[in-house]
Amino acid sequence: MNSPPADRNTEATRIRWLVFVLASGTSFLLYLHRYTWGILKVSVGDEFGWDNQELGWLDSAFMVSYAGGQIPGGMLGDWFGPRIVLSGMILVWSLSMGGMALARGFASMTTARVLFGFAQAGCYPNLSKVTKVWFPVPDRTAVQGWVASFFGRMGGAAAFILLGTIMLGEWKLPWRTALGWLTVVGCVFTAAFALLFRNTPRTHPWANKAEADLITLGDASAAVATRSLMNWNAVLRSRVVWALLFQQFTCAFVDNFFSAWLPLFLRKVKGVEMTGTGWMAALPLIGGAIGGMAAGGMLQGWLIHKTGNRRWSRSGIGLVGNLLAGACLFASLAFDSATQIVWIFFGLKFFADWAQPTCWGAITDMGGRSAASLFALVNTSGSLAGFAAGPVMGFTIDYFGKRLGSGAPNDPAGWTALFVMIGVVYIASALSWLFIDCTQVVDCEPGAAATE
Repeated sequence: MNSPPADRNTEATRIRWLVFVLASGTSFLLYLHRYTWGILKVSVGDEFGWDNQELGWLDSAFMVSYAGGQIPGGMLGDWFGPRIVLSGMILVWSLSMGGMALARGFASMTTARVLFGFAQAGCYPNLSKVTKVWFPVPDRTAVQGWVASFFGRMGGAAAFILLGTIMLGEWKLPWRTALGWLTVVGCVFTAAFALLFRNTPRTHPWANKAEADLITLGDASAAVATRSLMNWNAVLRSRVVWALLFQQFTCAFVDNFFSAWLPLFLRKVKGVEMTGTGWMAALPLIGGAIGGMAAGGMLQGWLIHKTGNRRWSRSGIGLVGNLLAGACLFASLAFDSATQIVWIFFGLKFFADWAQPTCWGAITDMGGRSAASLFALVNTSGSLAGFAAGPVMGFTIDYFGKRLGSGAPNDPAGWTALFVMIGVVYIASALSWLFIDCTQVVDCEPGAAATE
């Protein structure tokens, strides 16, 4: 599978690793910007006097537009190529950060959150296509683990540390000023991406034919970067796709806790100061970055190579990882210390994020030439989960805090109920992997199989 390209006298260039840096940077920036909201909710809620349910609806303002933009963003990437689409998206979502900094009430904050979500929506569908077009089959799963899990989660962790511990905690910057600086960072990265990235190895001025041949060896569909459309009839009739949609829905639902509610839990329930909240909220994301890269990416690639069984190499890792994550969640209920809880959550996310590159791999296997469109559909399911998660989690905290606790805002009883609900969702997510067969390609004729 790793035999050299046709031209044996020409050494393949390594521009794909420049593309790897750009893709990883895009993933890092997306989560850096997105996860700032988890820290900002405390300051924004205090400044405007919004309760948990109102803050939850602002979560949903992002997620509803994120859901709505997934399929259009993926289709644009399949049609025009990721370069122009991703460059535009990064610029618009960065400017939307500035819009949040300028918000003066619920309506203007909602508008900025909606625009932010719509701009971020097509990012991962297009990055999925980038990894397919720019990397050979043997490297692809590991690359997806690094891009999706490691650098994405590290971007989220950096958001909590940079914004919470450093900018708001140590430097005492106003939250609006901090968002302004993050906007500038996004605009600079947009220029770098547009300048250095190309849609395919064959159109990049620095890549040679030997590198392009190496990448497409064993996967001819990787050479088709644009002008491809998803076979929607096959997709919507596939039970495997529906299982994949359910898996993504459950994973995205519980992820909302770590991106948007954990800092609030640490501040309001455990009394942690802002400087401590930043690094403590970052710990689970660092665990997810390590787990997604090591087990979800590298171990998965090794299993596929050793066993030759692509389906159960992927499904087995997703199943076991989410079961262990649920076990960690229930174990956390036995502890009261904030430090102990976040270290348990470190382990939880280490296991849970095994599923992230596993899901990416399944999508690229099943999506064929239209991987970005299938990724967009799957991510839409996750976006709908995120839309539901904000108000559902806020309602759960407030309702059970009143029914089972003292009725005071952020009563611990409400958070305990939320933790139980999240644990059950992790178990359901694990079981969905029993029904996901990544060898069933929905881009081709019935009975086609994914490239081994």
